[in-house]
Amino acid sequence: MMAKVLAGIVLYNSDFPRLLECLAGLENQVESIIVWDNSPQEYSALEREKICEYRNCEYIYANENLGMPEGMNRIMQIAKNRGLEWVLTMNADSIVPDNLIEKYADYFEQSDVGMICPQIIDKRRKYMKLDKTEGKEYVNMCITSAACTRILAWEDVGKFDSWLFVDLLDNDISKRMILNGWKIVKVNSVVLDQEFGDIKGKAPKVEALWLKIGKIFHNDNFAKFSYKKIVHPIRVFYTCRNIIYLNKKFCNYGGIGYEENYNCKTFLGFLICFVFPSILRSDQKIRTIKSVILGFNEGAKKQVIPWKATSRFNEEN
Repeated sequence: MMAKVLAGIVLYNSDFPRLLECLAGLENQVESIIVWDNSPQEYSALEREKICEYRNCEYIYANENLGMPEGMNRIMQIAKNRGLEWVLTMNADSIVPDNLIEKYADYFEQSDVGMICPQIIDKRRKYMKLDKTEGKEYVNMCITSAACTRILAWEDVGKFDSWLFVDLLDNDISKRMILNGWKIVKVNSVVLDQEFGDIKGKAPKVEALWLKIGKIFHNDNFAKFSYKKIVHPIRVFYTCRNIIYLNKKFCNYGGIGYEENYNCKTFLGFLICFVFPSILRSDQKIRTIKSVILGFNEGAKKQVIPWKATSRFNEEN
């Protein structure tokens, strides 16, 4: 029996063959698929035809870049209008396992579960290891790729924050879920093949050295020097902008983004673990420095009303 789940994929200049692989893995697991395209140029007629060959798959061209969170909001609203309760949000570069929805379905009837997510492994990053713990665990944060989100919970926490545009939207929605009393379940038996960013391998000896250093110090920030990261100044801008914005947004609930994403606990740690390495690794150092300054400046200028948790769970207790 097909699960009553809509899968949504937000595109922006995405790799077309990888998208088709993603669709192939989804079509027999979900009721329908929405491909929401934020790209500057629409796919060709032939490419759109190939997309729509997958069962109950619909392609929607936004005609402008609305950003990742707003694209997800549009997909969630479509699912709500169709009377569905769950949406599986995907990245175009994710390859889903065959049992993803089957495993998730065990938690659909648990009324306090707001999100369900898998283990995520980027096979190119050799420091990432599988968690072989059986069953499930409750976590405080998951990325939105391959996360199944309850529409009721999405509405309860105020939907995805469109201002973020890209980067750290996973941290934001996860934190609001937890603060509002919803649970996030990670199903350890489901493993997602996901590629994070553009990276290139280094010489085997150099790679092995940094992996060993990371293991000695128990810090993945060292292990990340085992590969070359391609730094995009625009993404550095959004990360710096959003880390300032979100820490103002959640000023009453501690920090956000530091430990989950950058293995640090403070803004100083963020500078050391993200900003300085981004500048050092970048082939466009001047642009990257400008992006850091502009991002921090825009995040600081943004007027933010501190977020306050208000949940039906609190009202029931």
